[in-house]
Amino acid sequence: MFLAPLNVPLERRIQTLCVVVFLFILLGTAFLSILVPAYLIFSTSYWWIVPLYAVWYYYDYRTPLEGSKPREWFRNLILWEKVAEYFPVTLVKTAELPPTHNYIVASHPHGIMSCGIILSWATGATGFDTMFPGISRRLVTLDINLFLPIRRELFMWMGFIPASKEAITYNLKEENEGNAVGIVVGGSEEALDASTDNFDLTLKYRKGFVKIALETG
Repeated sequence: MFLAPLNVPLERRIQTLCVVVFLFILLGTAFLSILVPAYLIFSTSYWWIVPLYAVWYYYDYRTPLEGSKPREWFRNLILWEKVAEYFPVTLVKTAELPPTHNYIVASHPHGIMSCGIILSWATGATGFDTMFPGISRRLVTLDINLFLPIRRELFMWMGFIPASKEAITYNLKEENEGNAVGIVVGGSEEALDASTDNFDLTLKYRKGFVKIALETG
């Protein structure tokens, strides 16, 4: 990004750097989750950190299933705003979401990495909280993303929950109001059909989110 032609504005270079960090969080942390524990155990005297974390992991195991633990300071980092500016990603409000109800929001297409829904739903980059005050949002992801150490913590800070009926239903309990769960309904199957000029949606046999919506009201 800093080796780009001299006529590329500094702001664009900063946006590009932020995208690299964004991609590292989404992709690189999977490798980090394996390499860091292995390094601590076999190459340092800090091996004790790994079993200590394992105890914490056991204690904290159900947190992703119970709404995770989003951190607003992390969701509102300027990093995400710069990434949204890079693409760009914008959020357009077409309806009210009163905080007296709970919601399932279906997103499509999946694309390669679902950057649009991640930036709009798991971060504050596009102004969700201003447009929809009182709505507490969670975004569904593959279970494995919330099992790997380090990665799971970052993903929980962004408000991700596992793609399971238990996790989704937990956030839509009738006694809790103002909750919204975002689901990229096409999943990884739809991601494989991503292209630059065509959107193939995988919806015909994806009715699970409709059933949960009916069950939870």
